[in-house]
Amino acid sequence: MPRLSPTNRARILITVATGCLALILFMNYQARTERKALQDATAKCANVMLPPATAIAACSAIIAKAPKAGWAYGARGLAYSSVLQQDLAIADLDRAISIDPNFAWAYAVRAGTYGSKGDRKREIEDYTKAIELNPADAQSYSNRAVAYLQNGESELAIADASRAIEINPQLVVAYVNRAAAHKKSGDDARAIEDYRSALALKPGDQTSTDGLKRLGVGG
Repeated sequence: MPRLSPTNRARILITVATGCLALILFMNYQARTERKALQDATAKCANVMLPPATAIAACSAIIAKAPKAGWAYGARGLAYSSVLQQDLAIADLDRAISIDPNFAWAYAVRAGTYGSKGDRKREIEDYTKAIELNPADAQSYSNRAVAYLQNGESELAIADASRAIEINPQLVVAYVNRAAAHKKSGDDARAIEDYRSALALKPGDQTSTDGLKRLGVGG
């Protein structure tokens, strides 16, 4: 059997090495491209200011690569909820919570989604769970106050709105919600006081202005 000359062997080795190097470079390029695409998708999925369709597509890309990314399910659930695809939203939020049962934000978003469907019981349950996991969540207290008020439970609404204000005295919506609860319970004086507090924090707030007009007073 004829033997390869040293020159030919060298040529073959160079060819193989060149091919391997090209393959490595291509794989590195592909990996960098995929990492960049995943980084872009992560930024878009997490950005609540982007159009929901953009966020949904980005979150879906992340979920395809990382099926255990609970936060991506949560973000996609929020995006679905914002375009009133509530069943899809709840399915994603259920998945986020199943991956991380201590995901307080996902409970809060699912609560709002149940609320938009008119399911007050589940809305209140989820806000309660969100608060249990994150007792400093003033927004969930304020939102649960609205749910209680819509459920005809004015005193519980007042208590929740008051707690929200204790946690975050700058949370305008908590004053507005407590004002509505005071009005519902017949305490117009305290309702007026809360609407004025809201206006002091946010001059020109239309909800507060309209609330004072309904009570027969100005700001």
